[in-house]
Amino acid sequence: MSFFTALGLSFSNLLSKAKRTVLVAVAGSIGIFGVSTVLAASTGVRHYIDTMQDDMLSSYPLTIAEEAVDYSSLMTGLYSDPDTKIKNFDTTTKVGL
Repeated sequence: MSFFTALGLSFSNLLSKAKRTVLVAVAGSIGIFGVSTVLAASTGVRHYIDTMQDDMLSSYPLTIAEEAVDYSSLMTGLYSDPDTKIKNFDTTTKVGL
């Protein structure tokens, strides 16, 4: 089949099923428009959030510093003498909850 024969048959097929062809074209354009709208909205929102973060963080700069806590010295300071008892504690005291 030559190129011109195939082209003629395709054109006659499009004309014979005109309603379906128009519906497919409209549905495809709606789909493309929807995807492009969602992408544009997400890009705009992302840009707005980035701008707001930059504005907020520029007025309150963050400084990050490394700090270590020695828990062993803290625990030995609290529990230096395990035999230490609490003086003057009344064991009959009731705590109401």
